[in-house]
Amino acid sequence: MGKVKRVNMLETANEFLEKNQRRLRLNGKAIKKSKIKSAFEVITNDEQEEKKFLKQSKENKYNEGINNKYIDKMVDSVQIREDLIERLKAVSSKNINHYIYCQYIKFLNKEKGMSIEKLPRYYSELERRLEIIKRIHNGSNASDISDMAYELLLDESNIRRDLRIISDGEMSVMGQRVKVEHHQQYDKNGQECILSTAHPLFLVQNLEQIIALLNGLKYSYEIYGYKEYARETAISIWMQLSDYATNRILNELPKEELKIDIDWYKMIADEAEERKRKLEEEDYIIDSFKTEEFISNLGKNKEHSYLKNLKNPRK
Repeated sequence: MGKVKRVNMLETANEFLEKNQRRLRLNGKAIKKSKIKSAFEVITNDEQEEKKFLKQSKENKYNEGINNKYIDKMVDSVQIREDLIERLKAVSSKNINHYIYCQYIKFLNKEKGMSIEKLPRYYSELERRLEIIKRIHNGSNASDISDMAYELLLDESNIRRDLRIISDGEMSVMGQRVKVEHHQQYDKNGQECILSTAHPLFLVQNLEQIIALLNGLKYSYEIYGYKEYARETAISIWMQLSDYATNRILNELPKEELKIDIDWYKMIADEAEERKRKLEEEDYIIDSFKTEEFISNLGKNKEHSYLKNLKNPRK
């Protein structure tokens, strides 16, 4: 069996910096040298704890290059990937660093003959929470949360926070509240499970396809056992439409030709409008509660009671 390829991470990072400082582009914009440099100077949570007691005594031998003593070490393919993942988990804004690290891995594989696996993909906050919702449909236990944290480049505490936000109904997309009502139980191995039945759906269809969907739901609405499901789905779809689209359907498009039952459409439009109004009121109350909590924490023995008789609608 051949010897595992190892490189000095600090040296290769500086070599990568010099070769790519004017070449890396993300979303059409050039990435500055300082951004590449700072990506490799991120220190992990464990290193932050160490730094409280130990100073970086090593001088920067690369002048204006990367200066991070924690990556001045010989590492193999697996160690490099794990190190980069830990550094991504340590920063809140990951998009640029993730791209830089992916390009660094390509550089090592091509120029240094290594075989490093790709990093887990980058998710925006919304994409991440939708991914979490999909993953917990079949139940999630503690080890699943650990796996999700690794694959989504977060600490477990962040995953638990996302789960709380989702279950409390604090997540809103395209005018819709996304709420996963989950409960806890134990699987056959005695492990705690989180069960969920939410299936978020967001629309990219054109107007004709939307009308076809809503017309189909109108027929389902008339079938016993499907009435409420069809109604709720239709309202959910309507709430995601633009004002332009709803106005076209209600006031401009040919009703007979497109089989538009105006009474059905007005019913779901009125209900959607009422729900939007309630959501806006709820958001206002929640924001007020957050302000109250913030002010109350400013000083001891200071009473701010203007909201004490209101109930937080998400508690």
